[in-house]
Amino acid sequence: MPRFIDIDQTLSSAAGADARSAMGITAAALNADFYVNAKDYGATGDGTTDDTEALQEWLDYVVENQRQGWLPTGTYKLTDTLIAAGDHYGWGIHGENENFSILSQFTDNIPVIQVGTTAGSSHTVQLNRLKFTYNSAQPSSNTNANCIVFEGSTTGDKSSLYWSSFRHLRFTNGYYAMTVASGRFAPWGCEWDMLTMNDMSGGMYDNTNSTVSGCPNNKWGRATILCTGAAGPIFKNIRGYNTVFGTLEFLVADQGPQLMTTTSLFTADIGSVKLEIGSYTGAGKSLFEFSNPCHVRIGSVAVGGTTAVFTPTSGILAIIGSSGAVTIDKQSDIEIGSIEAYASSLSGTAVAVNGGGCRYTIRNVYFEDGWTLQSTGSSGTGNLVTVSRWVNGALSTNKGDADYTVALGDPNVAVFNTAFTAPRTITLPSKGSNDRCAGLYYDLIFSGAINGANTAVIKEGSNTLRTQSTDGVRLRYMWARQTAVGQWVLVDVVDLTA
Repeated sequence: MPRFIDIDQTLSSAAGADARSAMGITAAALNADFYVNAKDYGATGDGTTDDTEALQEWLDYVVENQRQGWLPTGTYKLTDTLIAAGDHYGWGIHGENENFSILSQFTDNIPVIQVGTTAGSSHTVQLNRLKFTYNSAQPSSNTNANCIVFEGSTTGDKSSLYWSSFRHLRFTNGYYAMTVASGRFAPWGCEWDMLTMNDMSGGMYDNTNSTVSGCPNNKWGRATILCTGAAGPIFKNIRGYNTVFGTLEFLVADQGPQLMTTTSLFTADIGSVKLEIGSYTGAGKSLFEFSNPCHVRIGSVAVGGTTAVFTPTSGILAIIGSSGAVTIDKQSDIEIGSIEAYASSLSGTAVAVNGGGCRYTIRNVYFEDGWTLQSTGSSGTGNLVTVSRWVNGALSTNKGDADYTVALGDPNVAVFNTAFTAPRTITLPSKGSNDRCAGLYYDLIFSGAINGANTAVIKEGSNTLRTQSTDGVRLRYMWARQTAVGQWVLVDVVDLTA
């Protein structure tokens, strides 16, 4: 009688162990029933014996017979790249744990495993609970030292892999964790989740070699990326539309890498992003750089840490940026729920967003230590970035018989209903600040406040914009980036008594 069991639950949870016991199934029997054990093909996993030939024979059987391979706890020494033949589907490799089932490459500057060949495409492949590493740490000059290489057909759409999953994987000591063979279609319709990277000299995923656009419907769950020693970009030249990322956690970016770059026509939903501790010096760059045209939605972004250093000596250091030409019919847009930035050390120009030709819509921002929204010196950005918390259209309570200084985030409509007993000053935010945004305006309503010599003086810094001597009026001032620093323009005067 066939047994239909949730393998993930059975192997990893107490509930699964109880189910096994109740059915009289031992772990060994379960492995024998559902998995092809690598040790049955002569692999030792002792970290000393060369297991390459045994593992290749095992992998060939697993792939060609659409089986699930079992890699017990151990360190399996490789001296050549394992090749999973293309034009096959429904196979997988499963370890006991991503810390204990280890494929270790002892030959420098070659991949650990190649998924697919030029024979054709593959689908419904699973890699699960495995560690890919190199016996010797690979420098960034070893550009072939990639843990997983996705290969594919050289004809037709040059497809490599689709409908596959990669879960609970750990990558160490290589160049990139995953890359795509030259001229191949990058994986599409695949899922990545619970990935960990550390001590890599490049990054997590390099899509540079893929020359075929598209690559739709990929889903990334959680990735914890220790960037120590990684030159980046951590996610490099990512392609595709309808892409989803869950939680991306970048730690200890001591080489100042870009965290993600993309090709054009990239569309994605990104849940949350955090950079915790990093050192960014020298020329400015965008941590996340999206190539125009693009359409991206990000839930939350947080950058900083107790030892985070952001000290660009030239150019602009931006958290989110866009680059490349864009036409009006393909206007790029990036929507951000919230963006938070702070640092232990900051100098130079460090901004949240940068890059002309892309519309940025942000709900909320929180800055410390000198971070600003954008640079007024960056062409176009000031005209295209909006912060909805600052452009809120809210009505204030009565500001009373007193001077009033407008702060970002205050209601955009300030009401003065109490008779002034002296001239009162209303001060707008500094026009030269980098925290100005498109659509920012303030309505000043005087109804029962101004009388005789008790006027309202509208100022920006020490500059007087207008002295309002009549009551019953609404003045609308809007920020306009007509100069490098922008200016407040009176765009509407409404007589409330008419």
